Amino acid sequence: MRQAIPSLITLAALTVGLAAIRAALLDRGEEAAWLILAAMLLDQLDGAAARVLNARTRIGAELDSFSDFVAFGLAPAFVLIGAPSADAGPAWLLGERALAVVYVCGCALRLARYNTHDAPAGLEVFRGLPSTLAGALAAAAVLTAELHGMHLRGMALGALLGVLGVLMVSDPLRPPKIHVLAARLAARGTLGGAVVILNLVLVYATVLWRVLPEYVLGLALLYATAGSLMGRRGTATPALTPSAVAKSSG
Repeated sequence: MRQAIPSLITLAALTVGLAAIRAALLDRGEEAAWLILAAMLLDQLDGAAARVLNARTRIGAELDSFSDFVAFGLAPAFVLIGAPSADAGPAWLLGERALAVVYVCGCALRLARYNTHDAPAGLEVFRGLPSTLAGALAAAAVLTAELHGMHLRGMALGALLGVLGVLMVSDPLRPPKIHVLAARLAARGTLGGAVVILNLVLVYATVLWRVLPEYVLGLALLYATAGSLMGRRGTATPALTPSAVAKSSG
């Protein structure tokens, strides 16, 4: 039962991802974006549960990748497909579809590379933008634009997804894993621990109450940029051992 708990949370994230795809196909982009962010919270929760319960398994790692692909790979692409540019010609629409494919392929390659090469024990950074972060950035950007009277859809959203798709397989980006970053901040004393707890509370509150997507967007951008600089500084990559894939989630 202990080992089943993280997998049940992962299946919940997968279900939320499927709900996001359905919402996107019904041209309910905002609903889909909030569901993607909800899946992000569940994705972080299943990893935390696996570590706390010491319930990391190979099946759980593979299941996590399937869930990530649906919630953070397919769902953002369907947000674009469900809201194409108005009055656009066939060539323009084809370009938008092509950018959605670039994003999905980037996510698939990123997860495949992680599972086969990038999950050895002791590796504390991601190579490339994590798929969870890419999906969160896309969703938060859509919600922030809508909140301020703009509509991030069509080619503008396609361009964002295309860039995120490339960043997911970009080796120079090496943000530390979330739990590693949180541990580093907490180790700096009371203030660092307070920052970690405050941000956790605020992120969960903004998503659950569906307010302030700007906060999630800003935090995601900060993690992607400052986190990558922190992750590259003095980080050594240990020998790659695919058998260690079950020891963390990508």
